[in-house]
Amino acid sequence: MLLLTAALLTLALSCTKPEEEVVSEIIVSPESWNIYVTHMLFEAEPSSQFFSFTATAPWSASPQWFGDESDWLSLDPSSGGAGTFNMKVTVKENPNYTDRQAGVNMKCGTAGASFYIYQNRTNAQ
Repeated sequence: MLLLTAALLTLALSCTKPEEEVVSEIIVSPESWNIYVTHMLFEAEPSSQFFSFTATAPWSASPQWFGDESDWLSLDPSSGGAGTFNMKVTVKENPNYTDRQAGVNMKCGTAGASFYIYQNRTNAQ
């Protein structure tokens, strides 16, 4: 009886399917493709735009600051599991007389994607 149980357990374990490896990638939606290959442009006023994509595994996004200023843009959501997302990119008002720029770096497992944010300067009066 013990031999039969061991044989059935071995058979059951050998018949289980190996886990499929999940390929991690970020797939940019067609409506956001132009942003991905060029940039997202904002005027000096505070405003928001969306970046749409599908992630095949857990992902995260973070700003990369260029220049002295930081904390003038936010991402919502900035992380998530696998699925389709519309990430809201919001910029604060640019009170400066110079344009500003930042990057958005996205990670999904071993895959990555990035795009640029440009915000126009305040018009001099």
